Amino acid sequence: MLMKERNSVILILFILTMFAFFVMLQPAEASDPASVITVEQLEPILGTPGLVIIDVRSPEEYGDGHIAGAINVQMAEYADQNNPIAVMAATPEQMEAMLGSKGVGNESRIVIYDDQGASATRLWWVLYMYGHPDVKILDGGIEKWQAAGKPMTTVAPLVQAAQYKIDRSRINKGAVASTEEVLAAVENKSALLVDVRSSDEFNGKILKQGAFRKGHIPGSIWLEWTKNQNPDRTFKSIPELKKMYEGEGITDCKKIIVYCQTGTRSSYTYFVLTQLLGYPDVQNYDASWIGWSKDESLPAQVGYSVLKIGSRFYTEGGSEREMDVIPYLKDGRAFVPVLYLASMLDIVSEDIKWDPAGKAVTLVKAVYAQPT
Repeated sequence: MLMKERNSVILILFILTMFAFFVMLQPAEASDPASVITVEQLEPILGTPGLVIIDVRSPEEYGDGHIAGAINVQMAEYADQNNPIAVMAATPEQMEAMLGSKGVGNESRIVIYDDQGASATRLWWVLYMYGHPDVKILDGGIEKWQAAGKPMTTVAPLVQAAQYKIDRSRINKGAVASTEEVLAAVENKSALLVDVRSSDEFNGKILKQGAFRKGHIPGSIWLEWTKNQNPDRTFKSIPELKKMYEGEGITDCKKIIVYCQTGTRSSYTYFVLTQLLGYPDVQNYDASWIGWSKDESLPAQVGYSVLKIGSRFYTEGGSEREMDVIPYLKDGRAFVPVLYLASMLDIVSEDIKWDPAGKAVTLVKAVYAQPT
């Protein structure tokens, strides 16, 4: 009888040991829920001591209605106004003065929101870089709050100035990439470069105000920041995000540097990669395309297209398009449709000339002199 009981105890201990072992093998949850707060979670804690809600929309939008108790902070207030490159992160001294004047202390629990997402994550990124311990993004922002029928107010709260001090030893210098680090990634593939701007910006079809050249940093992967969002501007689920990034070859196995025009939209992708997917080595290139394009010595690539022989479909800047003729190989040479070549050269159909007698096609590329 004692032997049976002893064997039973041993069996139970073995089962418990194996259970603990398999639990240890399970991957940890990649997301950090402490960095995101939902509308349902925020409403019941409104007005609690130590909670600071920051609305980073325009003063006009804020004045038309905001979450009760929210203060208004403009992007210019957390940007370095003395830096020749637009919207670079404010210095520690500038952030200390701004936060203190807004009544934010070192122990404040901060919730940030806007109407699109990127302005909120930009302030989150600056605070994260400077080591503030408790900062959350309101998932879906003000639009989600309003859609849920939550109350709004036009009354701005009274703010009492506070003392704010950034511990220089806690500054996360690894959160920001320098131009030298980006150039190293171009030259020796030391990191994956991810451009989160629009397809037209990436391909050089448009030059957004503030930039000095068209195109993108050579070797960049294009994945627009809005692809992280659901239609209601909430974050996509972790499985969806993981599948999307891994499908583009963006994994946690390598250092990643994200950029956009000013480091604002890329802060959203930075937030997703670090806080939701748990990627360990991600940097935001603060100077981004404005800083890079300003330096003529740095390389730029215009256009990006991938086609496959035997397929009617090709990708341009990450978007799938269709050709009228399938490209093919003959005698070791690739034959592709003229319309495809014209598209890559930004030549419109009216400038494609066909000579039936000579059976020749001429592509006319208009070149305009730049003003001096």
